[in-house]
Amino acid sequence: MSLEKNTNTEGAEREELLNKRIAVVGAGGVGGYLASLLGQVCPHLTLAARGARREAILKNGLVLHSDYKGEMTTYPERVVPVSDMGEQDYIFVCVKNYSLEEVCEQMKDAVTEETVIVPIMNGVDPGDRIRNLVRKGTVVDSLIYIVAFANQDYSVTHQGDRADVRIGIKDANETQARKVEEVSRIFSAAQIDHAVAKDIEREIWRKYILNCAYNVATAYYDNNIGQLRSDPVKAREYECLISEAYEVARAKGVNVKPEHRDQMIYRFHHDMADDATSSLQRDIRAGKKAEVDTFSGYIVREGKRLGVKMPVSEKMYEGLKEGKRKDERPKEKKAPSMDEWLKEAKKDENAAQCGMYLFHNGVVRASAKAKVRLGDENAGPVAGMEFSYDDGKIEAAKARARSMPGIYYVRVWLNEGRLNVGDDIMLVLIGGDIRPHVVDALQALVGEIKNCCVQEKEIPAEPGRDQNAGHGALDP
Repeated sequence: MSLEKNTNTEGAEREELLNKRIAVVGAGGVGGYLASLLGQVCPHLTLAARGARREAILKNGLVLHSDYKGEMTTYPERVVPVSDMGEQDYIFVCVKNYSLEEVCEQMKDAVTEETVIVPIMNGVDPGDRIRNLVRKGTVVDSLIYIVAFANQDYSVTHQGDRADVRIGIKDANETQARKVEEVSRIFSAAQIDHAVAKDIEREIWRKYILNCAYNVATAYYDNNIGQLRSDPVKAREYECLISEAYEVARAKGVNVKPEHRDQMIYRFHHDMADDATSSLQRDIRAGKKAEVDTFSGYIVREGKRLGVKMPVSEKMYEGLKEGKRKDERPKEKKAPSMDEWLKEAKKDENAAQCGMYLFHNGVVRASAKAKVRLGDENAGPVAGMEFSYDDGKIEAAKARARSMPGIYYVRVWLNEGRLNVGDDIMLVLIGGDIRPHVVDALQALVGEIKNCCVQEKEIPAEPGRDQNAGHGALDP
């Protein structure tokens, strides 16, 4: 009787857990795989998707082609944009790092104090970023080992016989440990291979160190693993990428061991398939937005902050940034037509909510910043400036502006490189319901871009040279 009673209790608890409101944000390779399995056992699954992907899933279901799990089609209870999810008990976030700030803004209304958020993403800091951005609920850190990708018809392909998740919270208290256990029970019910990690920080960094070499080297040279292995110079650089990232982890106090580093180097030389390529490599090759900053920029910045020498990582990051610009941004940075932007804005799905549109056009002026801002009359004129910006910060700033009261449309264009006096620096278009809302949003967005998202270096003018004085830089 006692065994039967315990079995009944466990079954009731399992049923109660699976009847919770569970959402997956992101229907690409990782999110599509997880949603496919969760949808087999969770009746109240919400899948966050939009546009053509949403329409395809509503029509055909979420289709998974898996070497490991076989063919399956899942029909989530709801397929909606992130902002329409409603309150959720568990949210699995499976998006690219450059989209995380925008996603967090959109899903704030879906998160309560009891909500559990599980980011299953690349990099080492998505969990902390969500904690800082959302400030509600419990964030369970995780990582996944998987090769999966979305197809043109929005089905998902999973290759190989591995899809293995690790979950945990560093120094978890009793409540946090219970939340981790709940996620584990959901995964078990959905037959998602996983384990609760005793040291989740170390496990995340072990995967990240590997990706700092695997993704970066394959993308930098546009080589597969076999090609890297067969070139002694490239093979040595691969080893250096691992060692440099390992030293950064050690400097941060992460409990990685020399044997972990050595295992990664051994795998490169002996275990990895010759034809293996990386997601970063494929994204850059295809001209898609790529996680260069996640796999390379973050580790380089942390290395500099901690005083770790990492010449190979720095070289490849600089090279990838240049390559990323060629693939992602216009080769000729010609400012778009404001008339065309306005026409497109008036065709947007939210155009009927807009009673006003307001433009900002910043250009390079001849007056030095020290003169116009600080009143330094000794500051000479400038010939131009070197200008650059951070994509991730720009996207986050746009998301914050879009979330302001009465704002329904936000668009930003930024120039880059060597700019001369009179050249366009930026264009910003804001659409909203009433003038005060639009003016406030424009001022807030332009201010955040100027103060937090860009770098400017003025180029002094040659003595006696006319610089067409009178142009305004980033000032409205």
